Amino acid sequence: TSSLGCTGVAGSDIRQAEIQLAVQHQHPACAGFSDGSIEIIALGDDSPPPHQFLLNGQPAPGPVFDNLPEGDYKIVVTDAAGCADSLTLILQDPPPFEVDLGPDITLSVGSVQPLMAQASQPIAQYDWGGNVPLDCDSCATPVPQPDRSGIVVLEAYDQTGCMATDTLRIFFNTSIPLYVPNVFSPNGDGNNDFLMLSAGPGILSLETFQIFDRWGGQVYSQDNIPAGPEVAGWDGSYQGDRLSPGVYTWLVRVRLADGSSLVRSGNITLLR
Repeated sequence: TSSLGCTGVAGSDIRQAEIQLAVQHQHPACAGFSDGSIEIIALGDDSPPPHQFLLNGQPAPGPVFDNLPEGDYKIVVTDAAGCADSLTLILQDPPPFEVDLGPDITLSVGSVQPLMAQASQPIAQYDWGGNVPLDCDSCATPVPQPDRSGIVVLEAYDQTGCMATDTLRIFFNTSIPLYVPNVFSPNGDGNNDFLMLSAGPGILSLETFQIFDRWGGQVYSQDNIPAGPEVAGWDGSYQGDRLSPGVYTWLVRVRLADGSSLVRSGNITLLR
């Protein structure tokens, strides 16, 4: 007697079930995909055709069942003699492929901050997009080159072709970390006697720092100043002579971390 009740008798000998199923199967390639398959590769040498196939109780046209998601599957095959055999197997999804670009970031003019993705599996291919310019669109660590706020989108593929995506919002700060006081008093009292500049992260150096009087004459100039919290240091003099109180104009050209240069200018009041 077979598992489904198929028997045969010849004298005192009992025949085994004439159908003996053998299958091969393929799990879904990626989590959530419906590309799994089951194929019957043997039915037994003595099983007479034609055969009827059921997959989870539903008729199937042949011995190949494809486009299957993960799940439990029961296959029943019945031959022309009415004998049947069945088996049950499970198709399983692989671990999900996930990618994470981290929290949103704020970038300033000239800042250099490569993007890095964390993934649940090794990334075989990077496809970067969005509306923020990058220095490359298929490398592992592109550098944003924003001129406005926007988003970066990554489509990442693992070695089996599974795709994961994530989006990063980049906020762009158009100001540069340069601070120039608007007043100083070089009177020798030890308090605020020098005009000191502050050049923060994102600025490599001050290519030039110049001071002009009200008639446009240059009264101070210094080049190639390393960036830092207190740099330059004008004492309010010109060629050794103390200048008169008044409003002077300053001009600074800064070298940014991305290699570009920007010019900023403003006024400073000299008090005595």
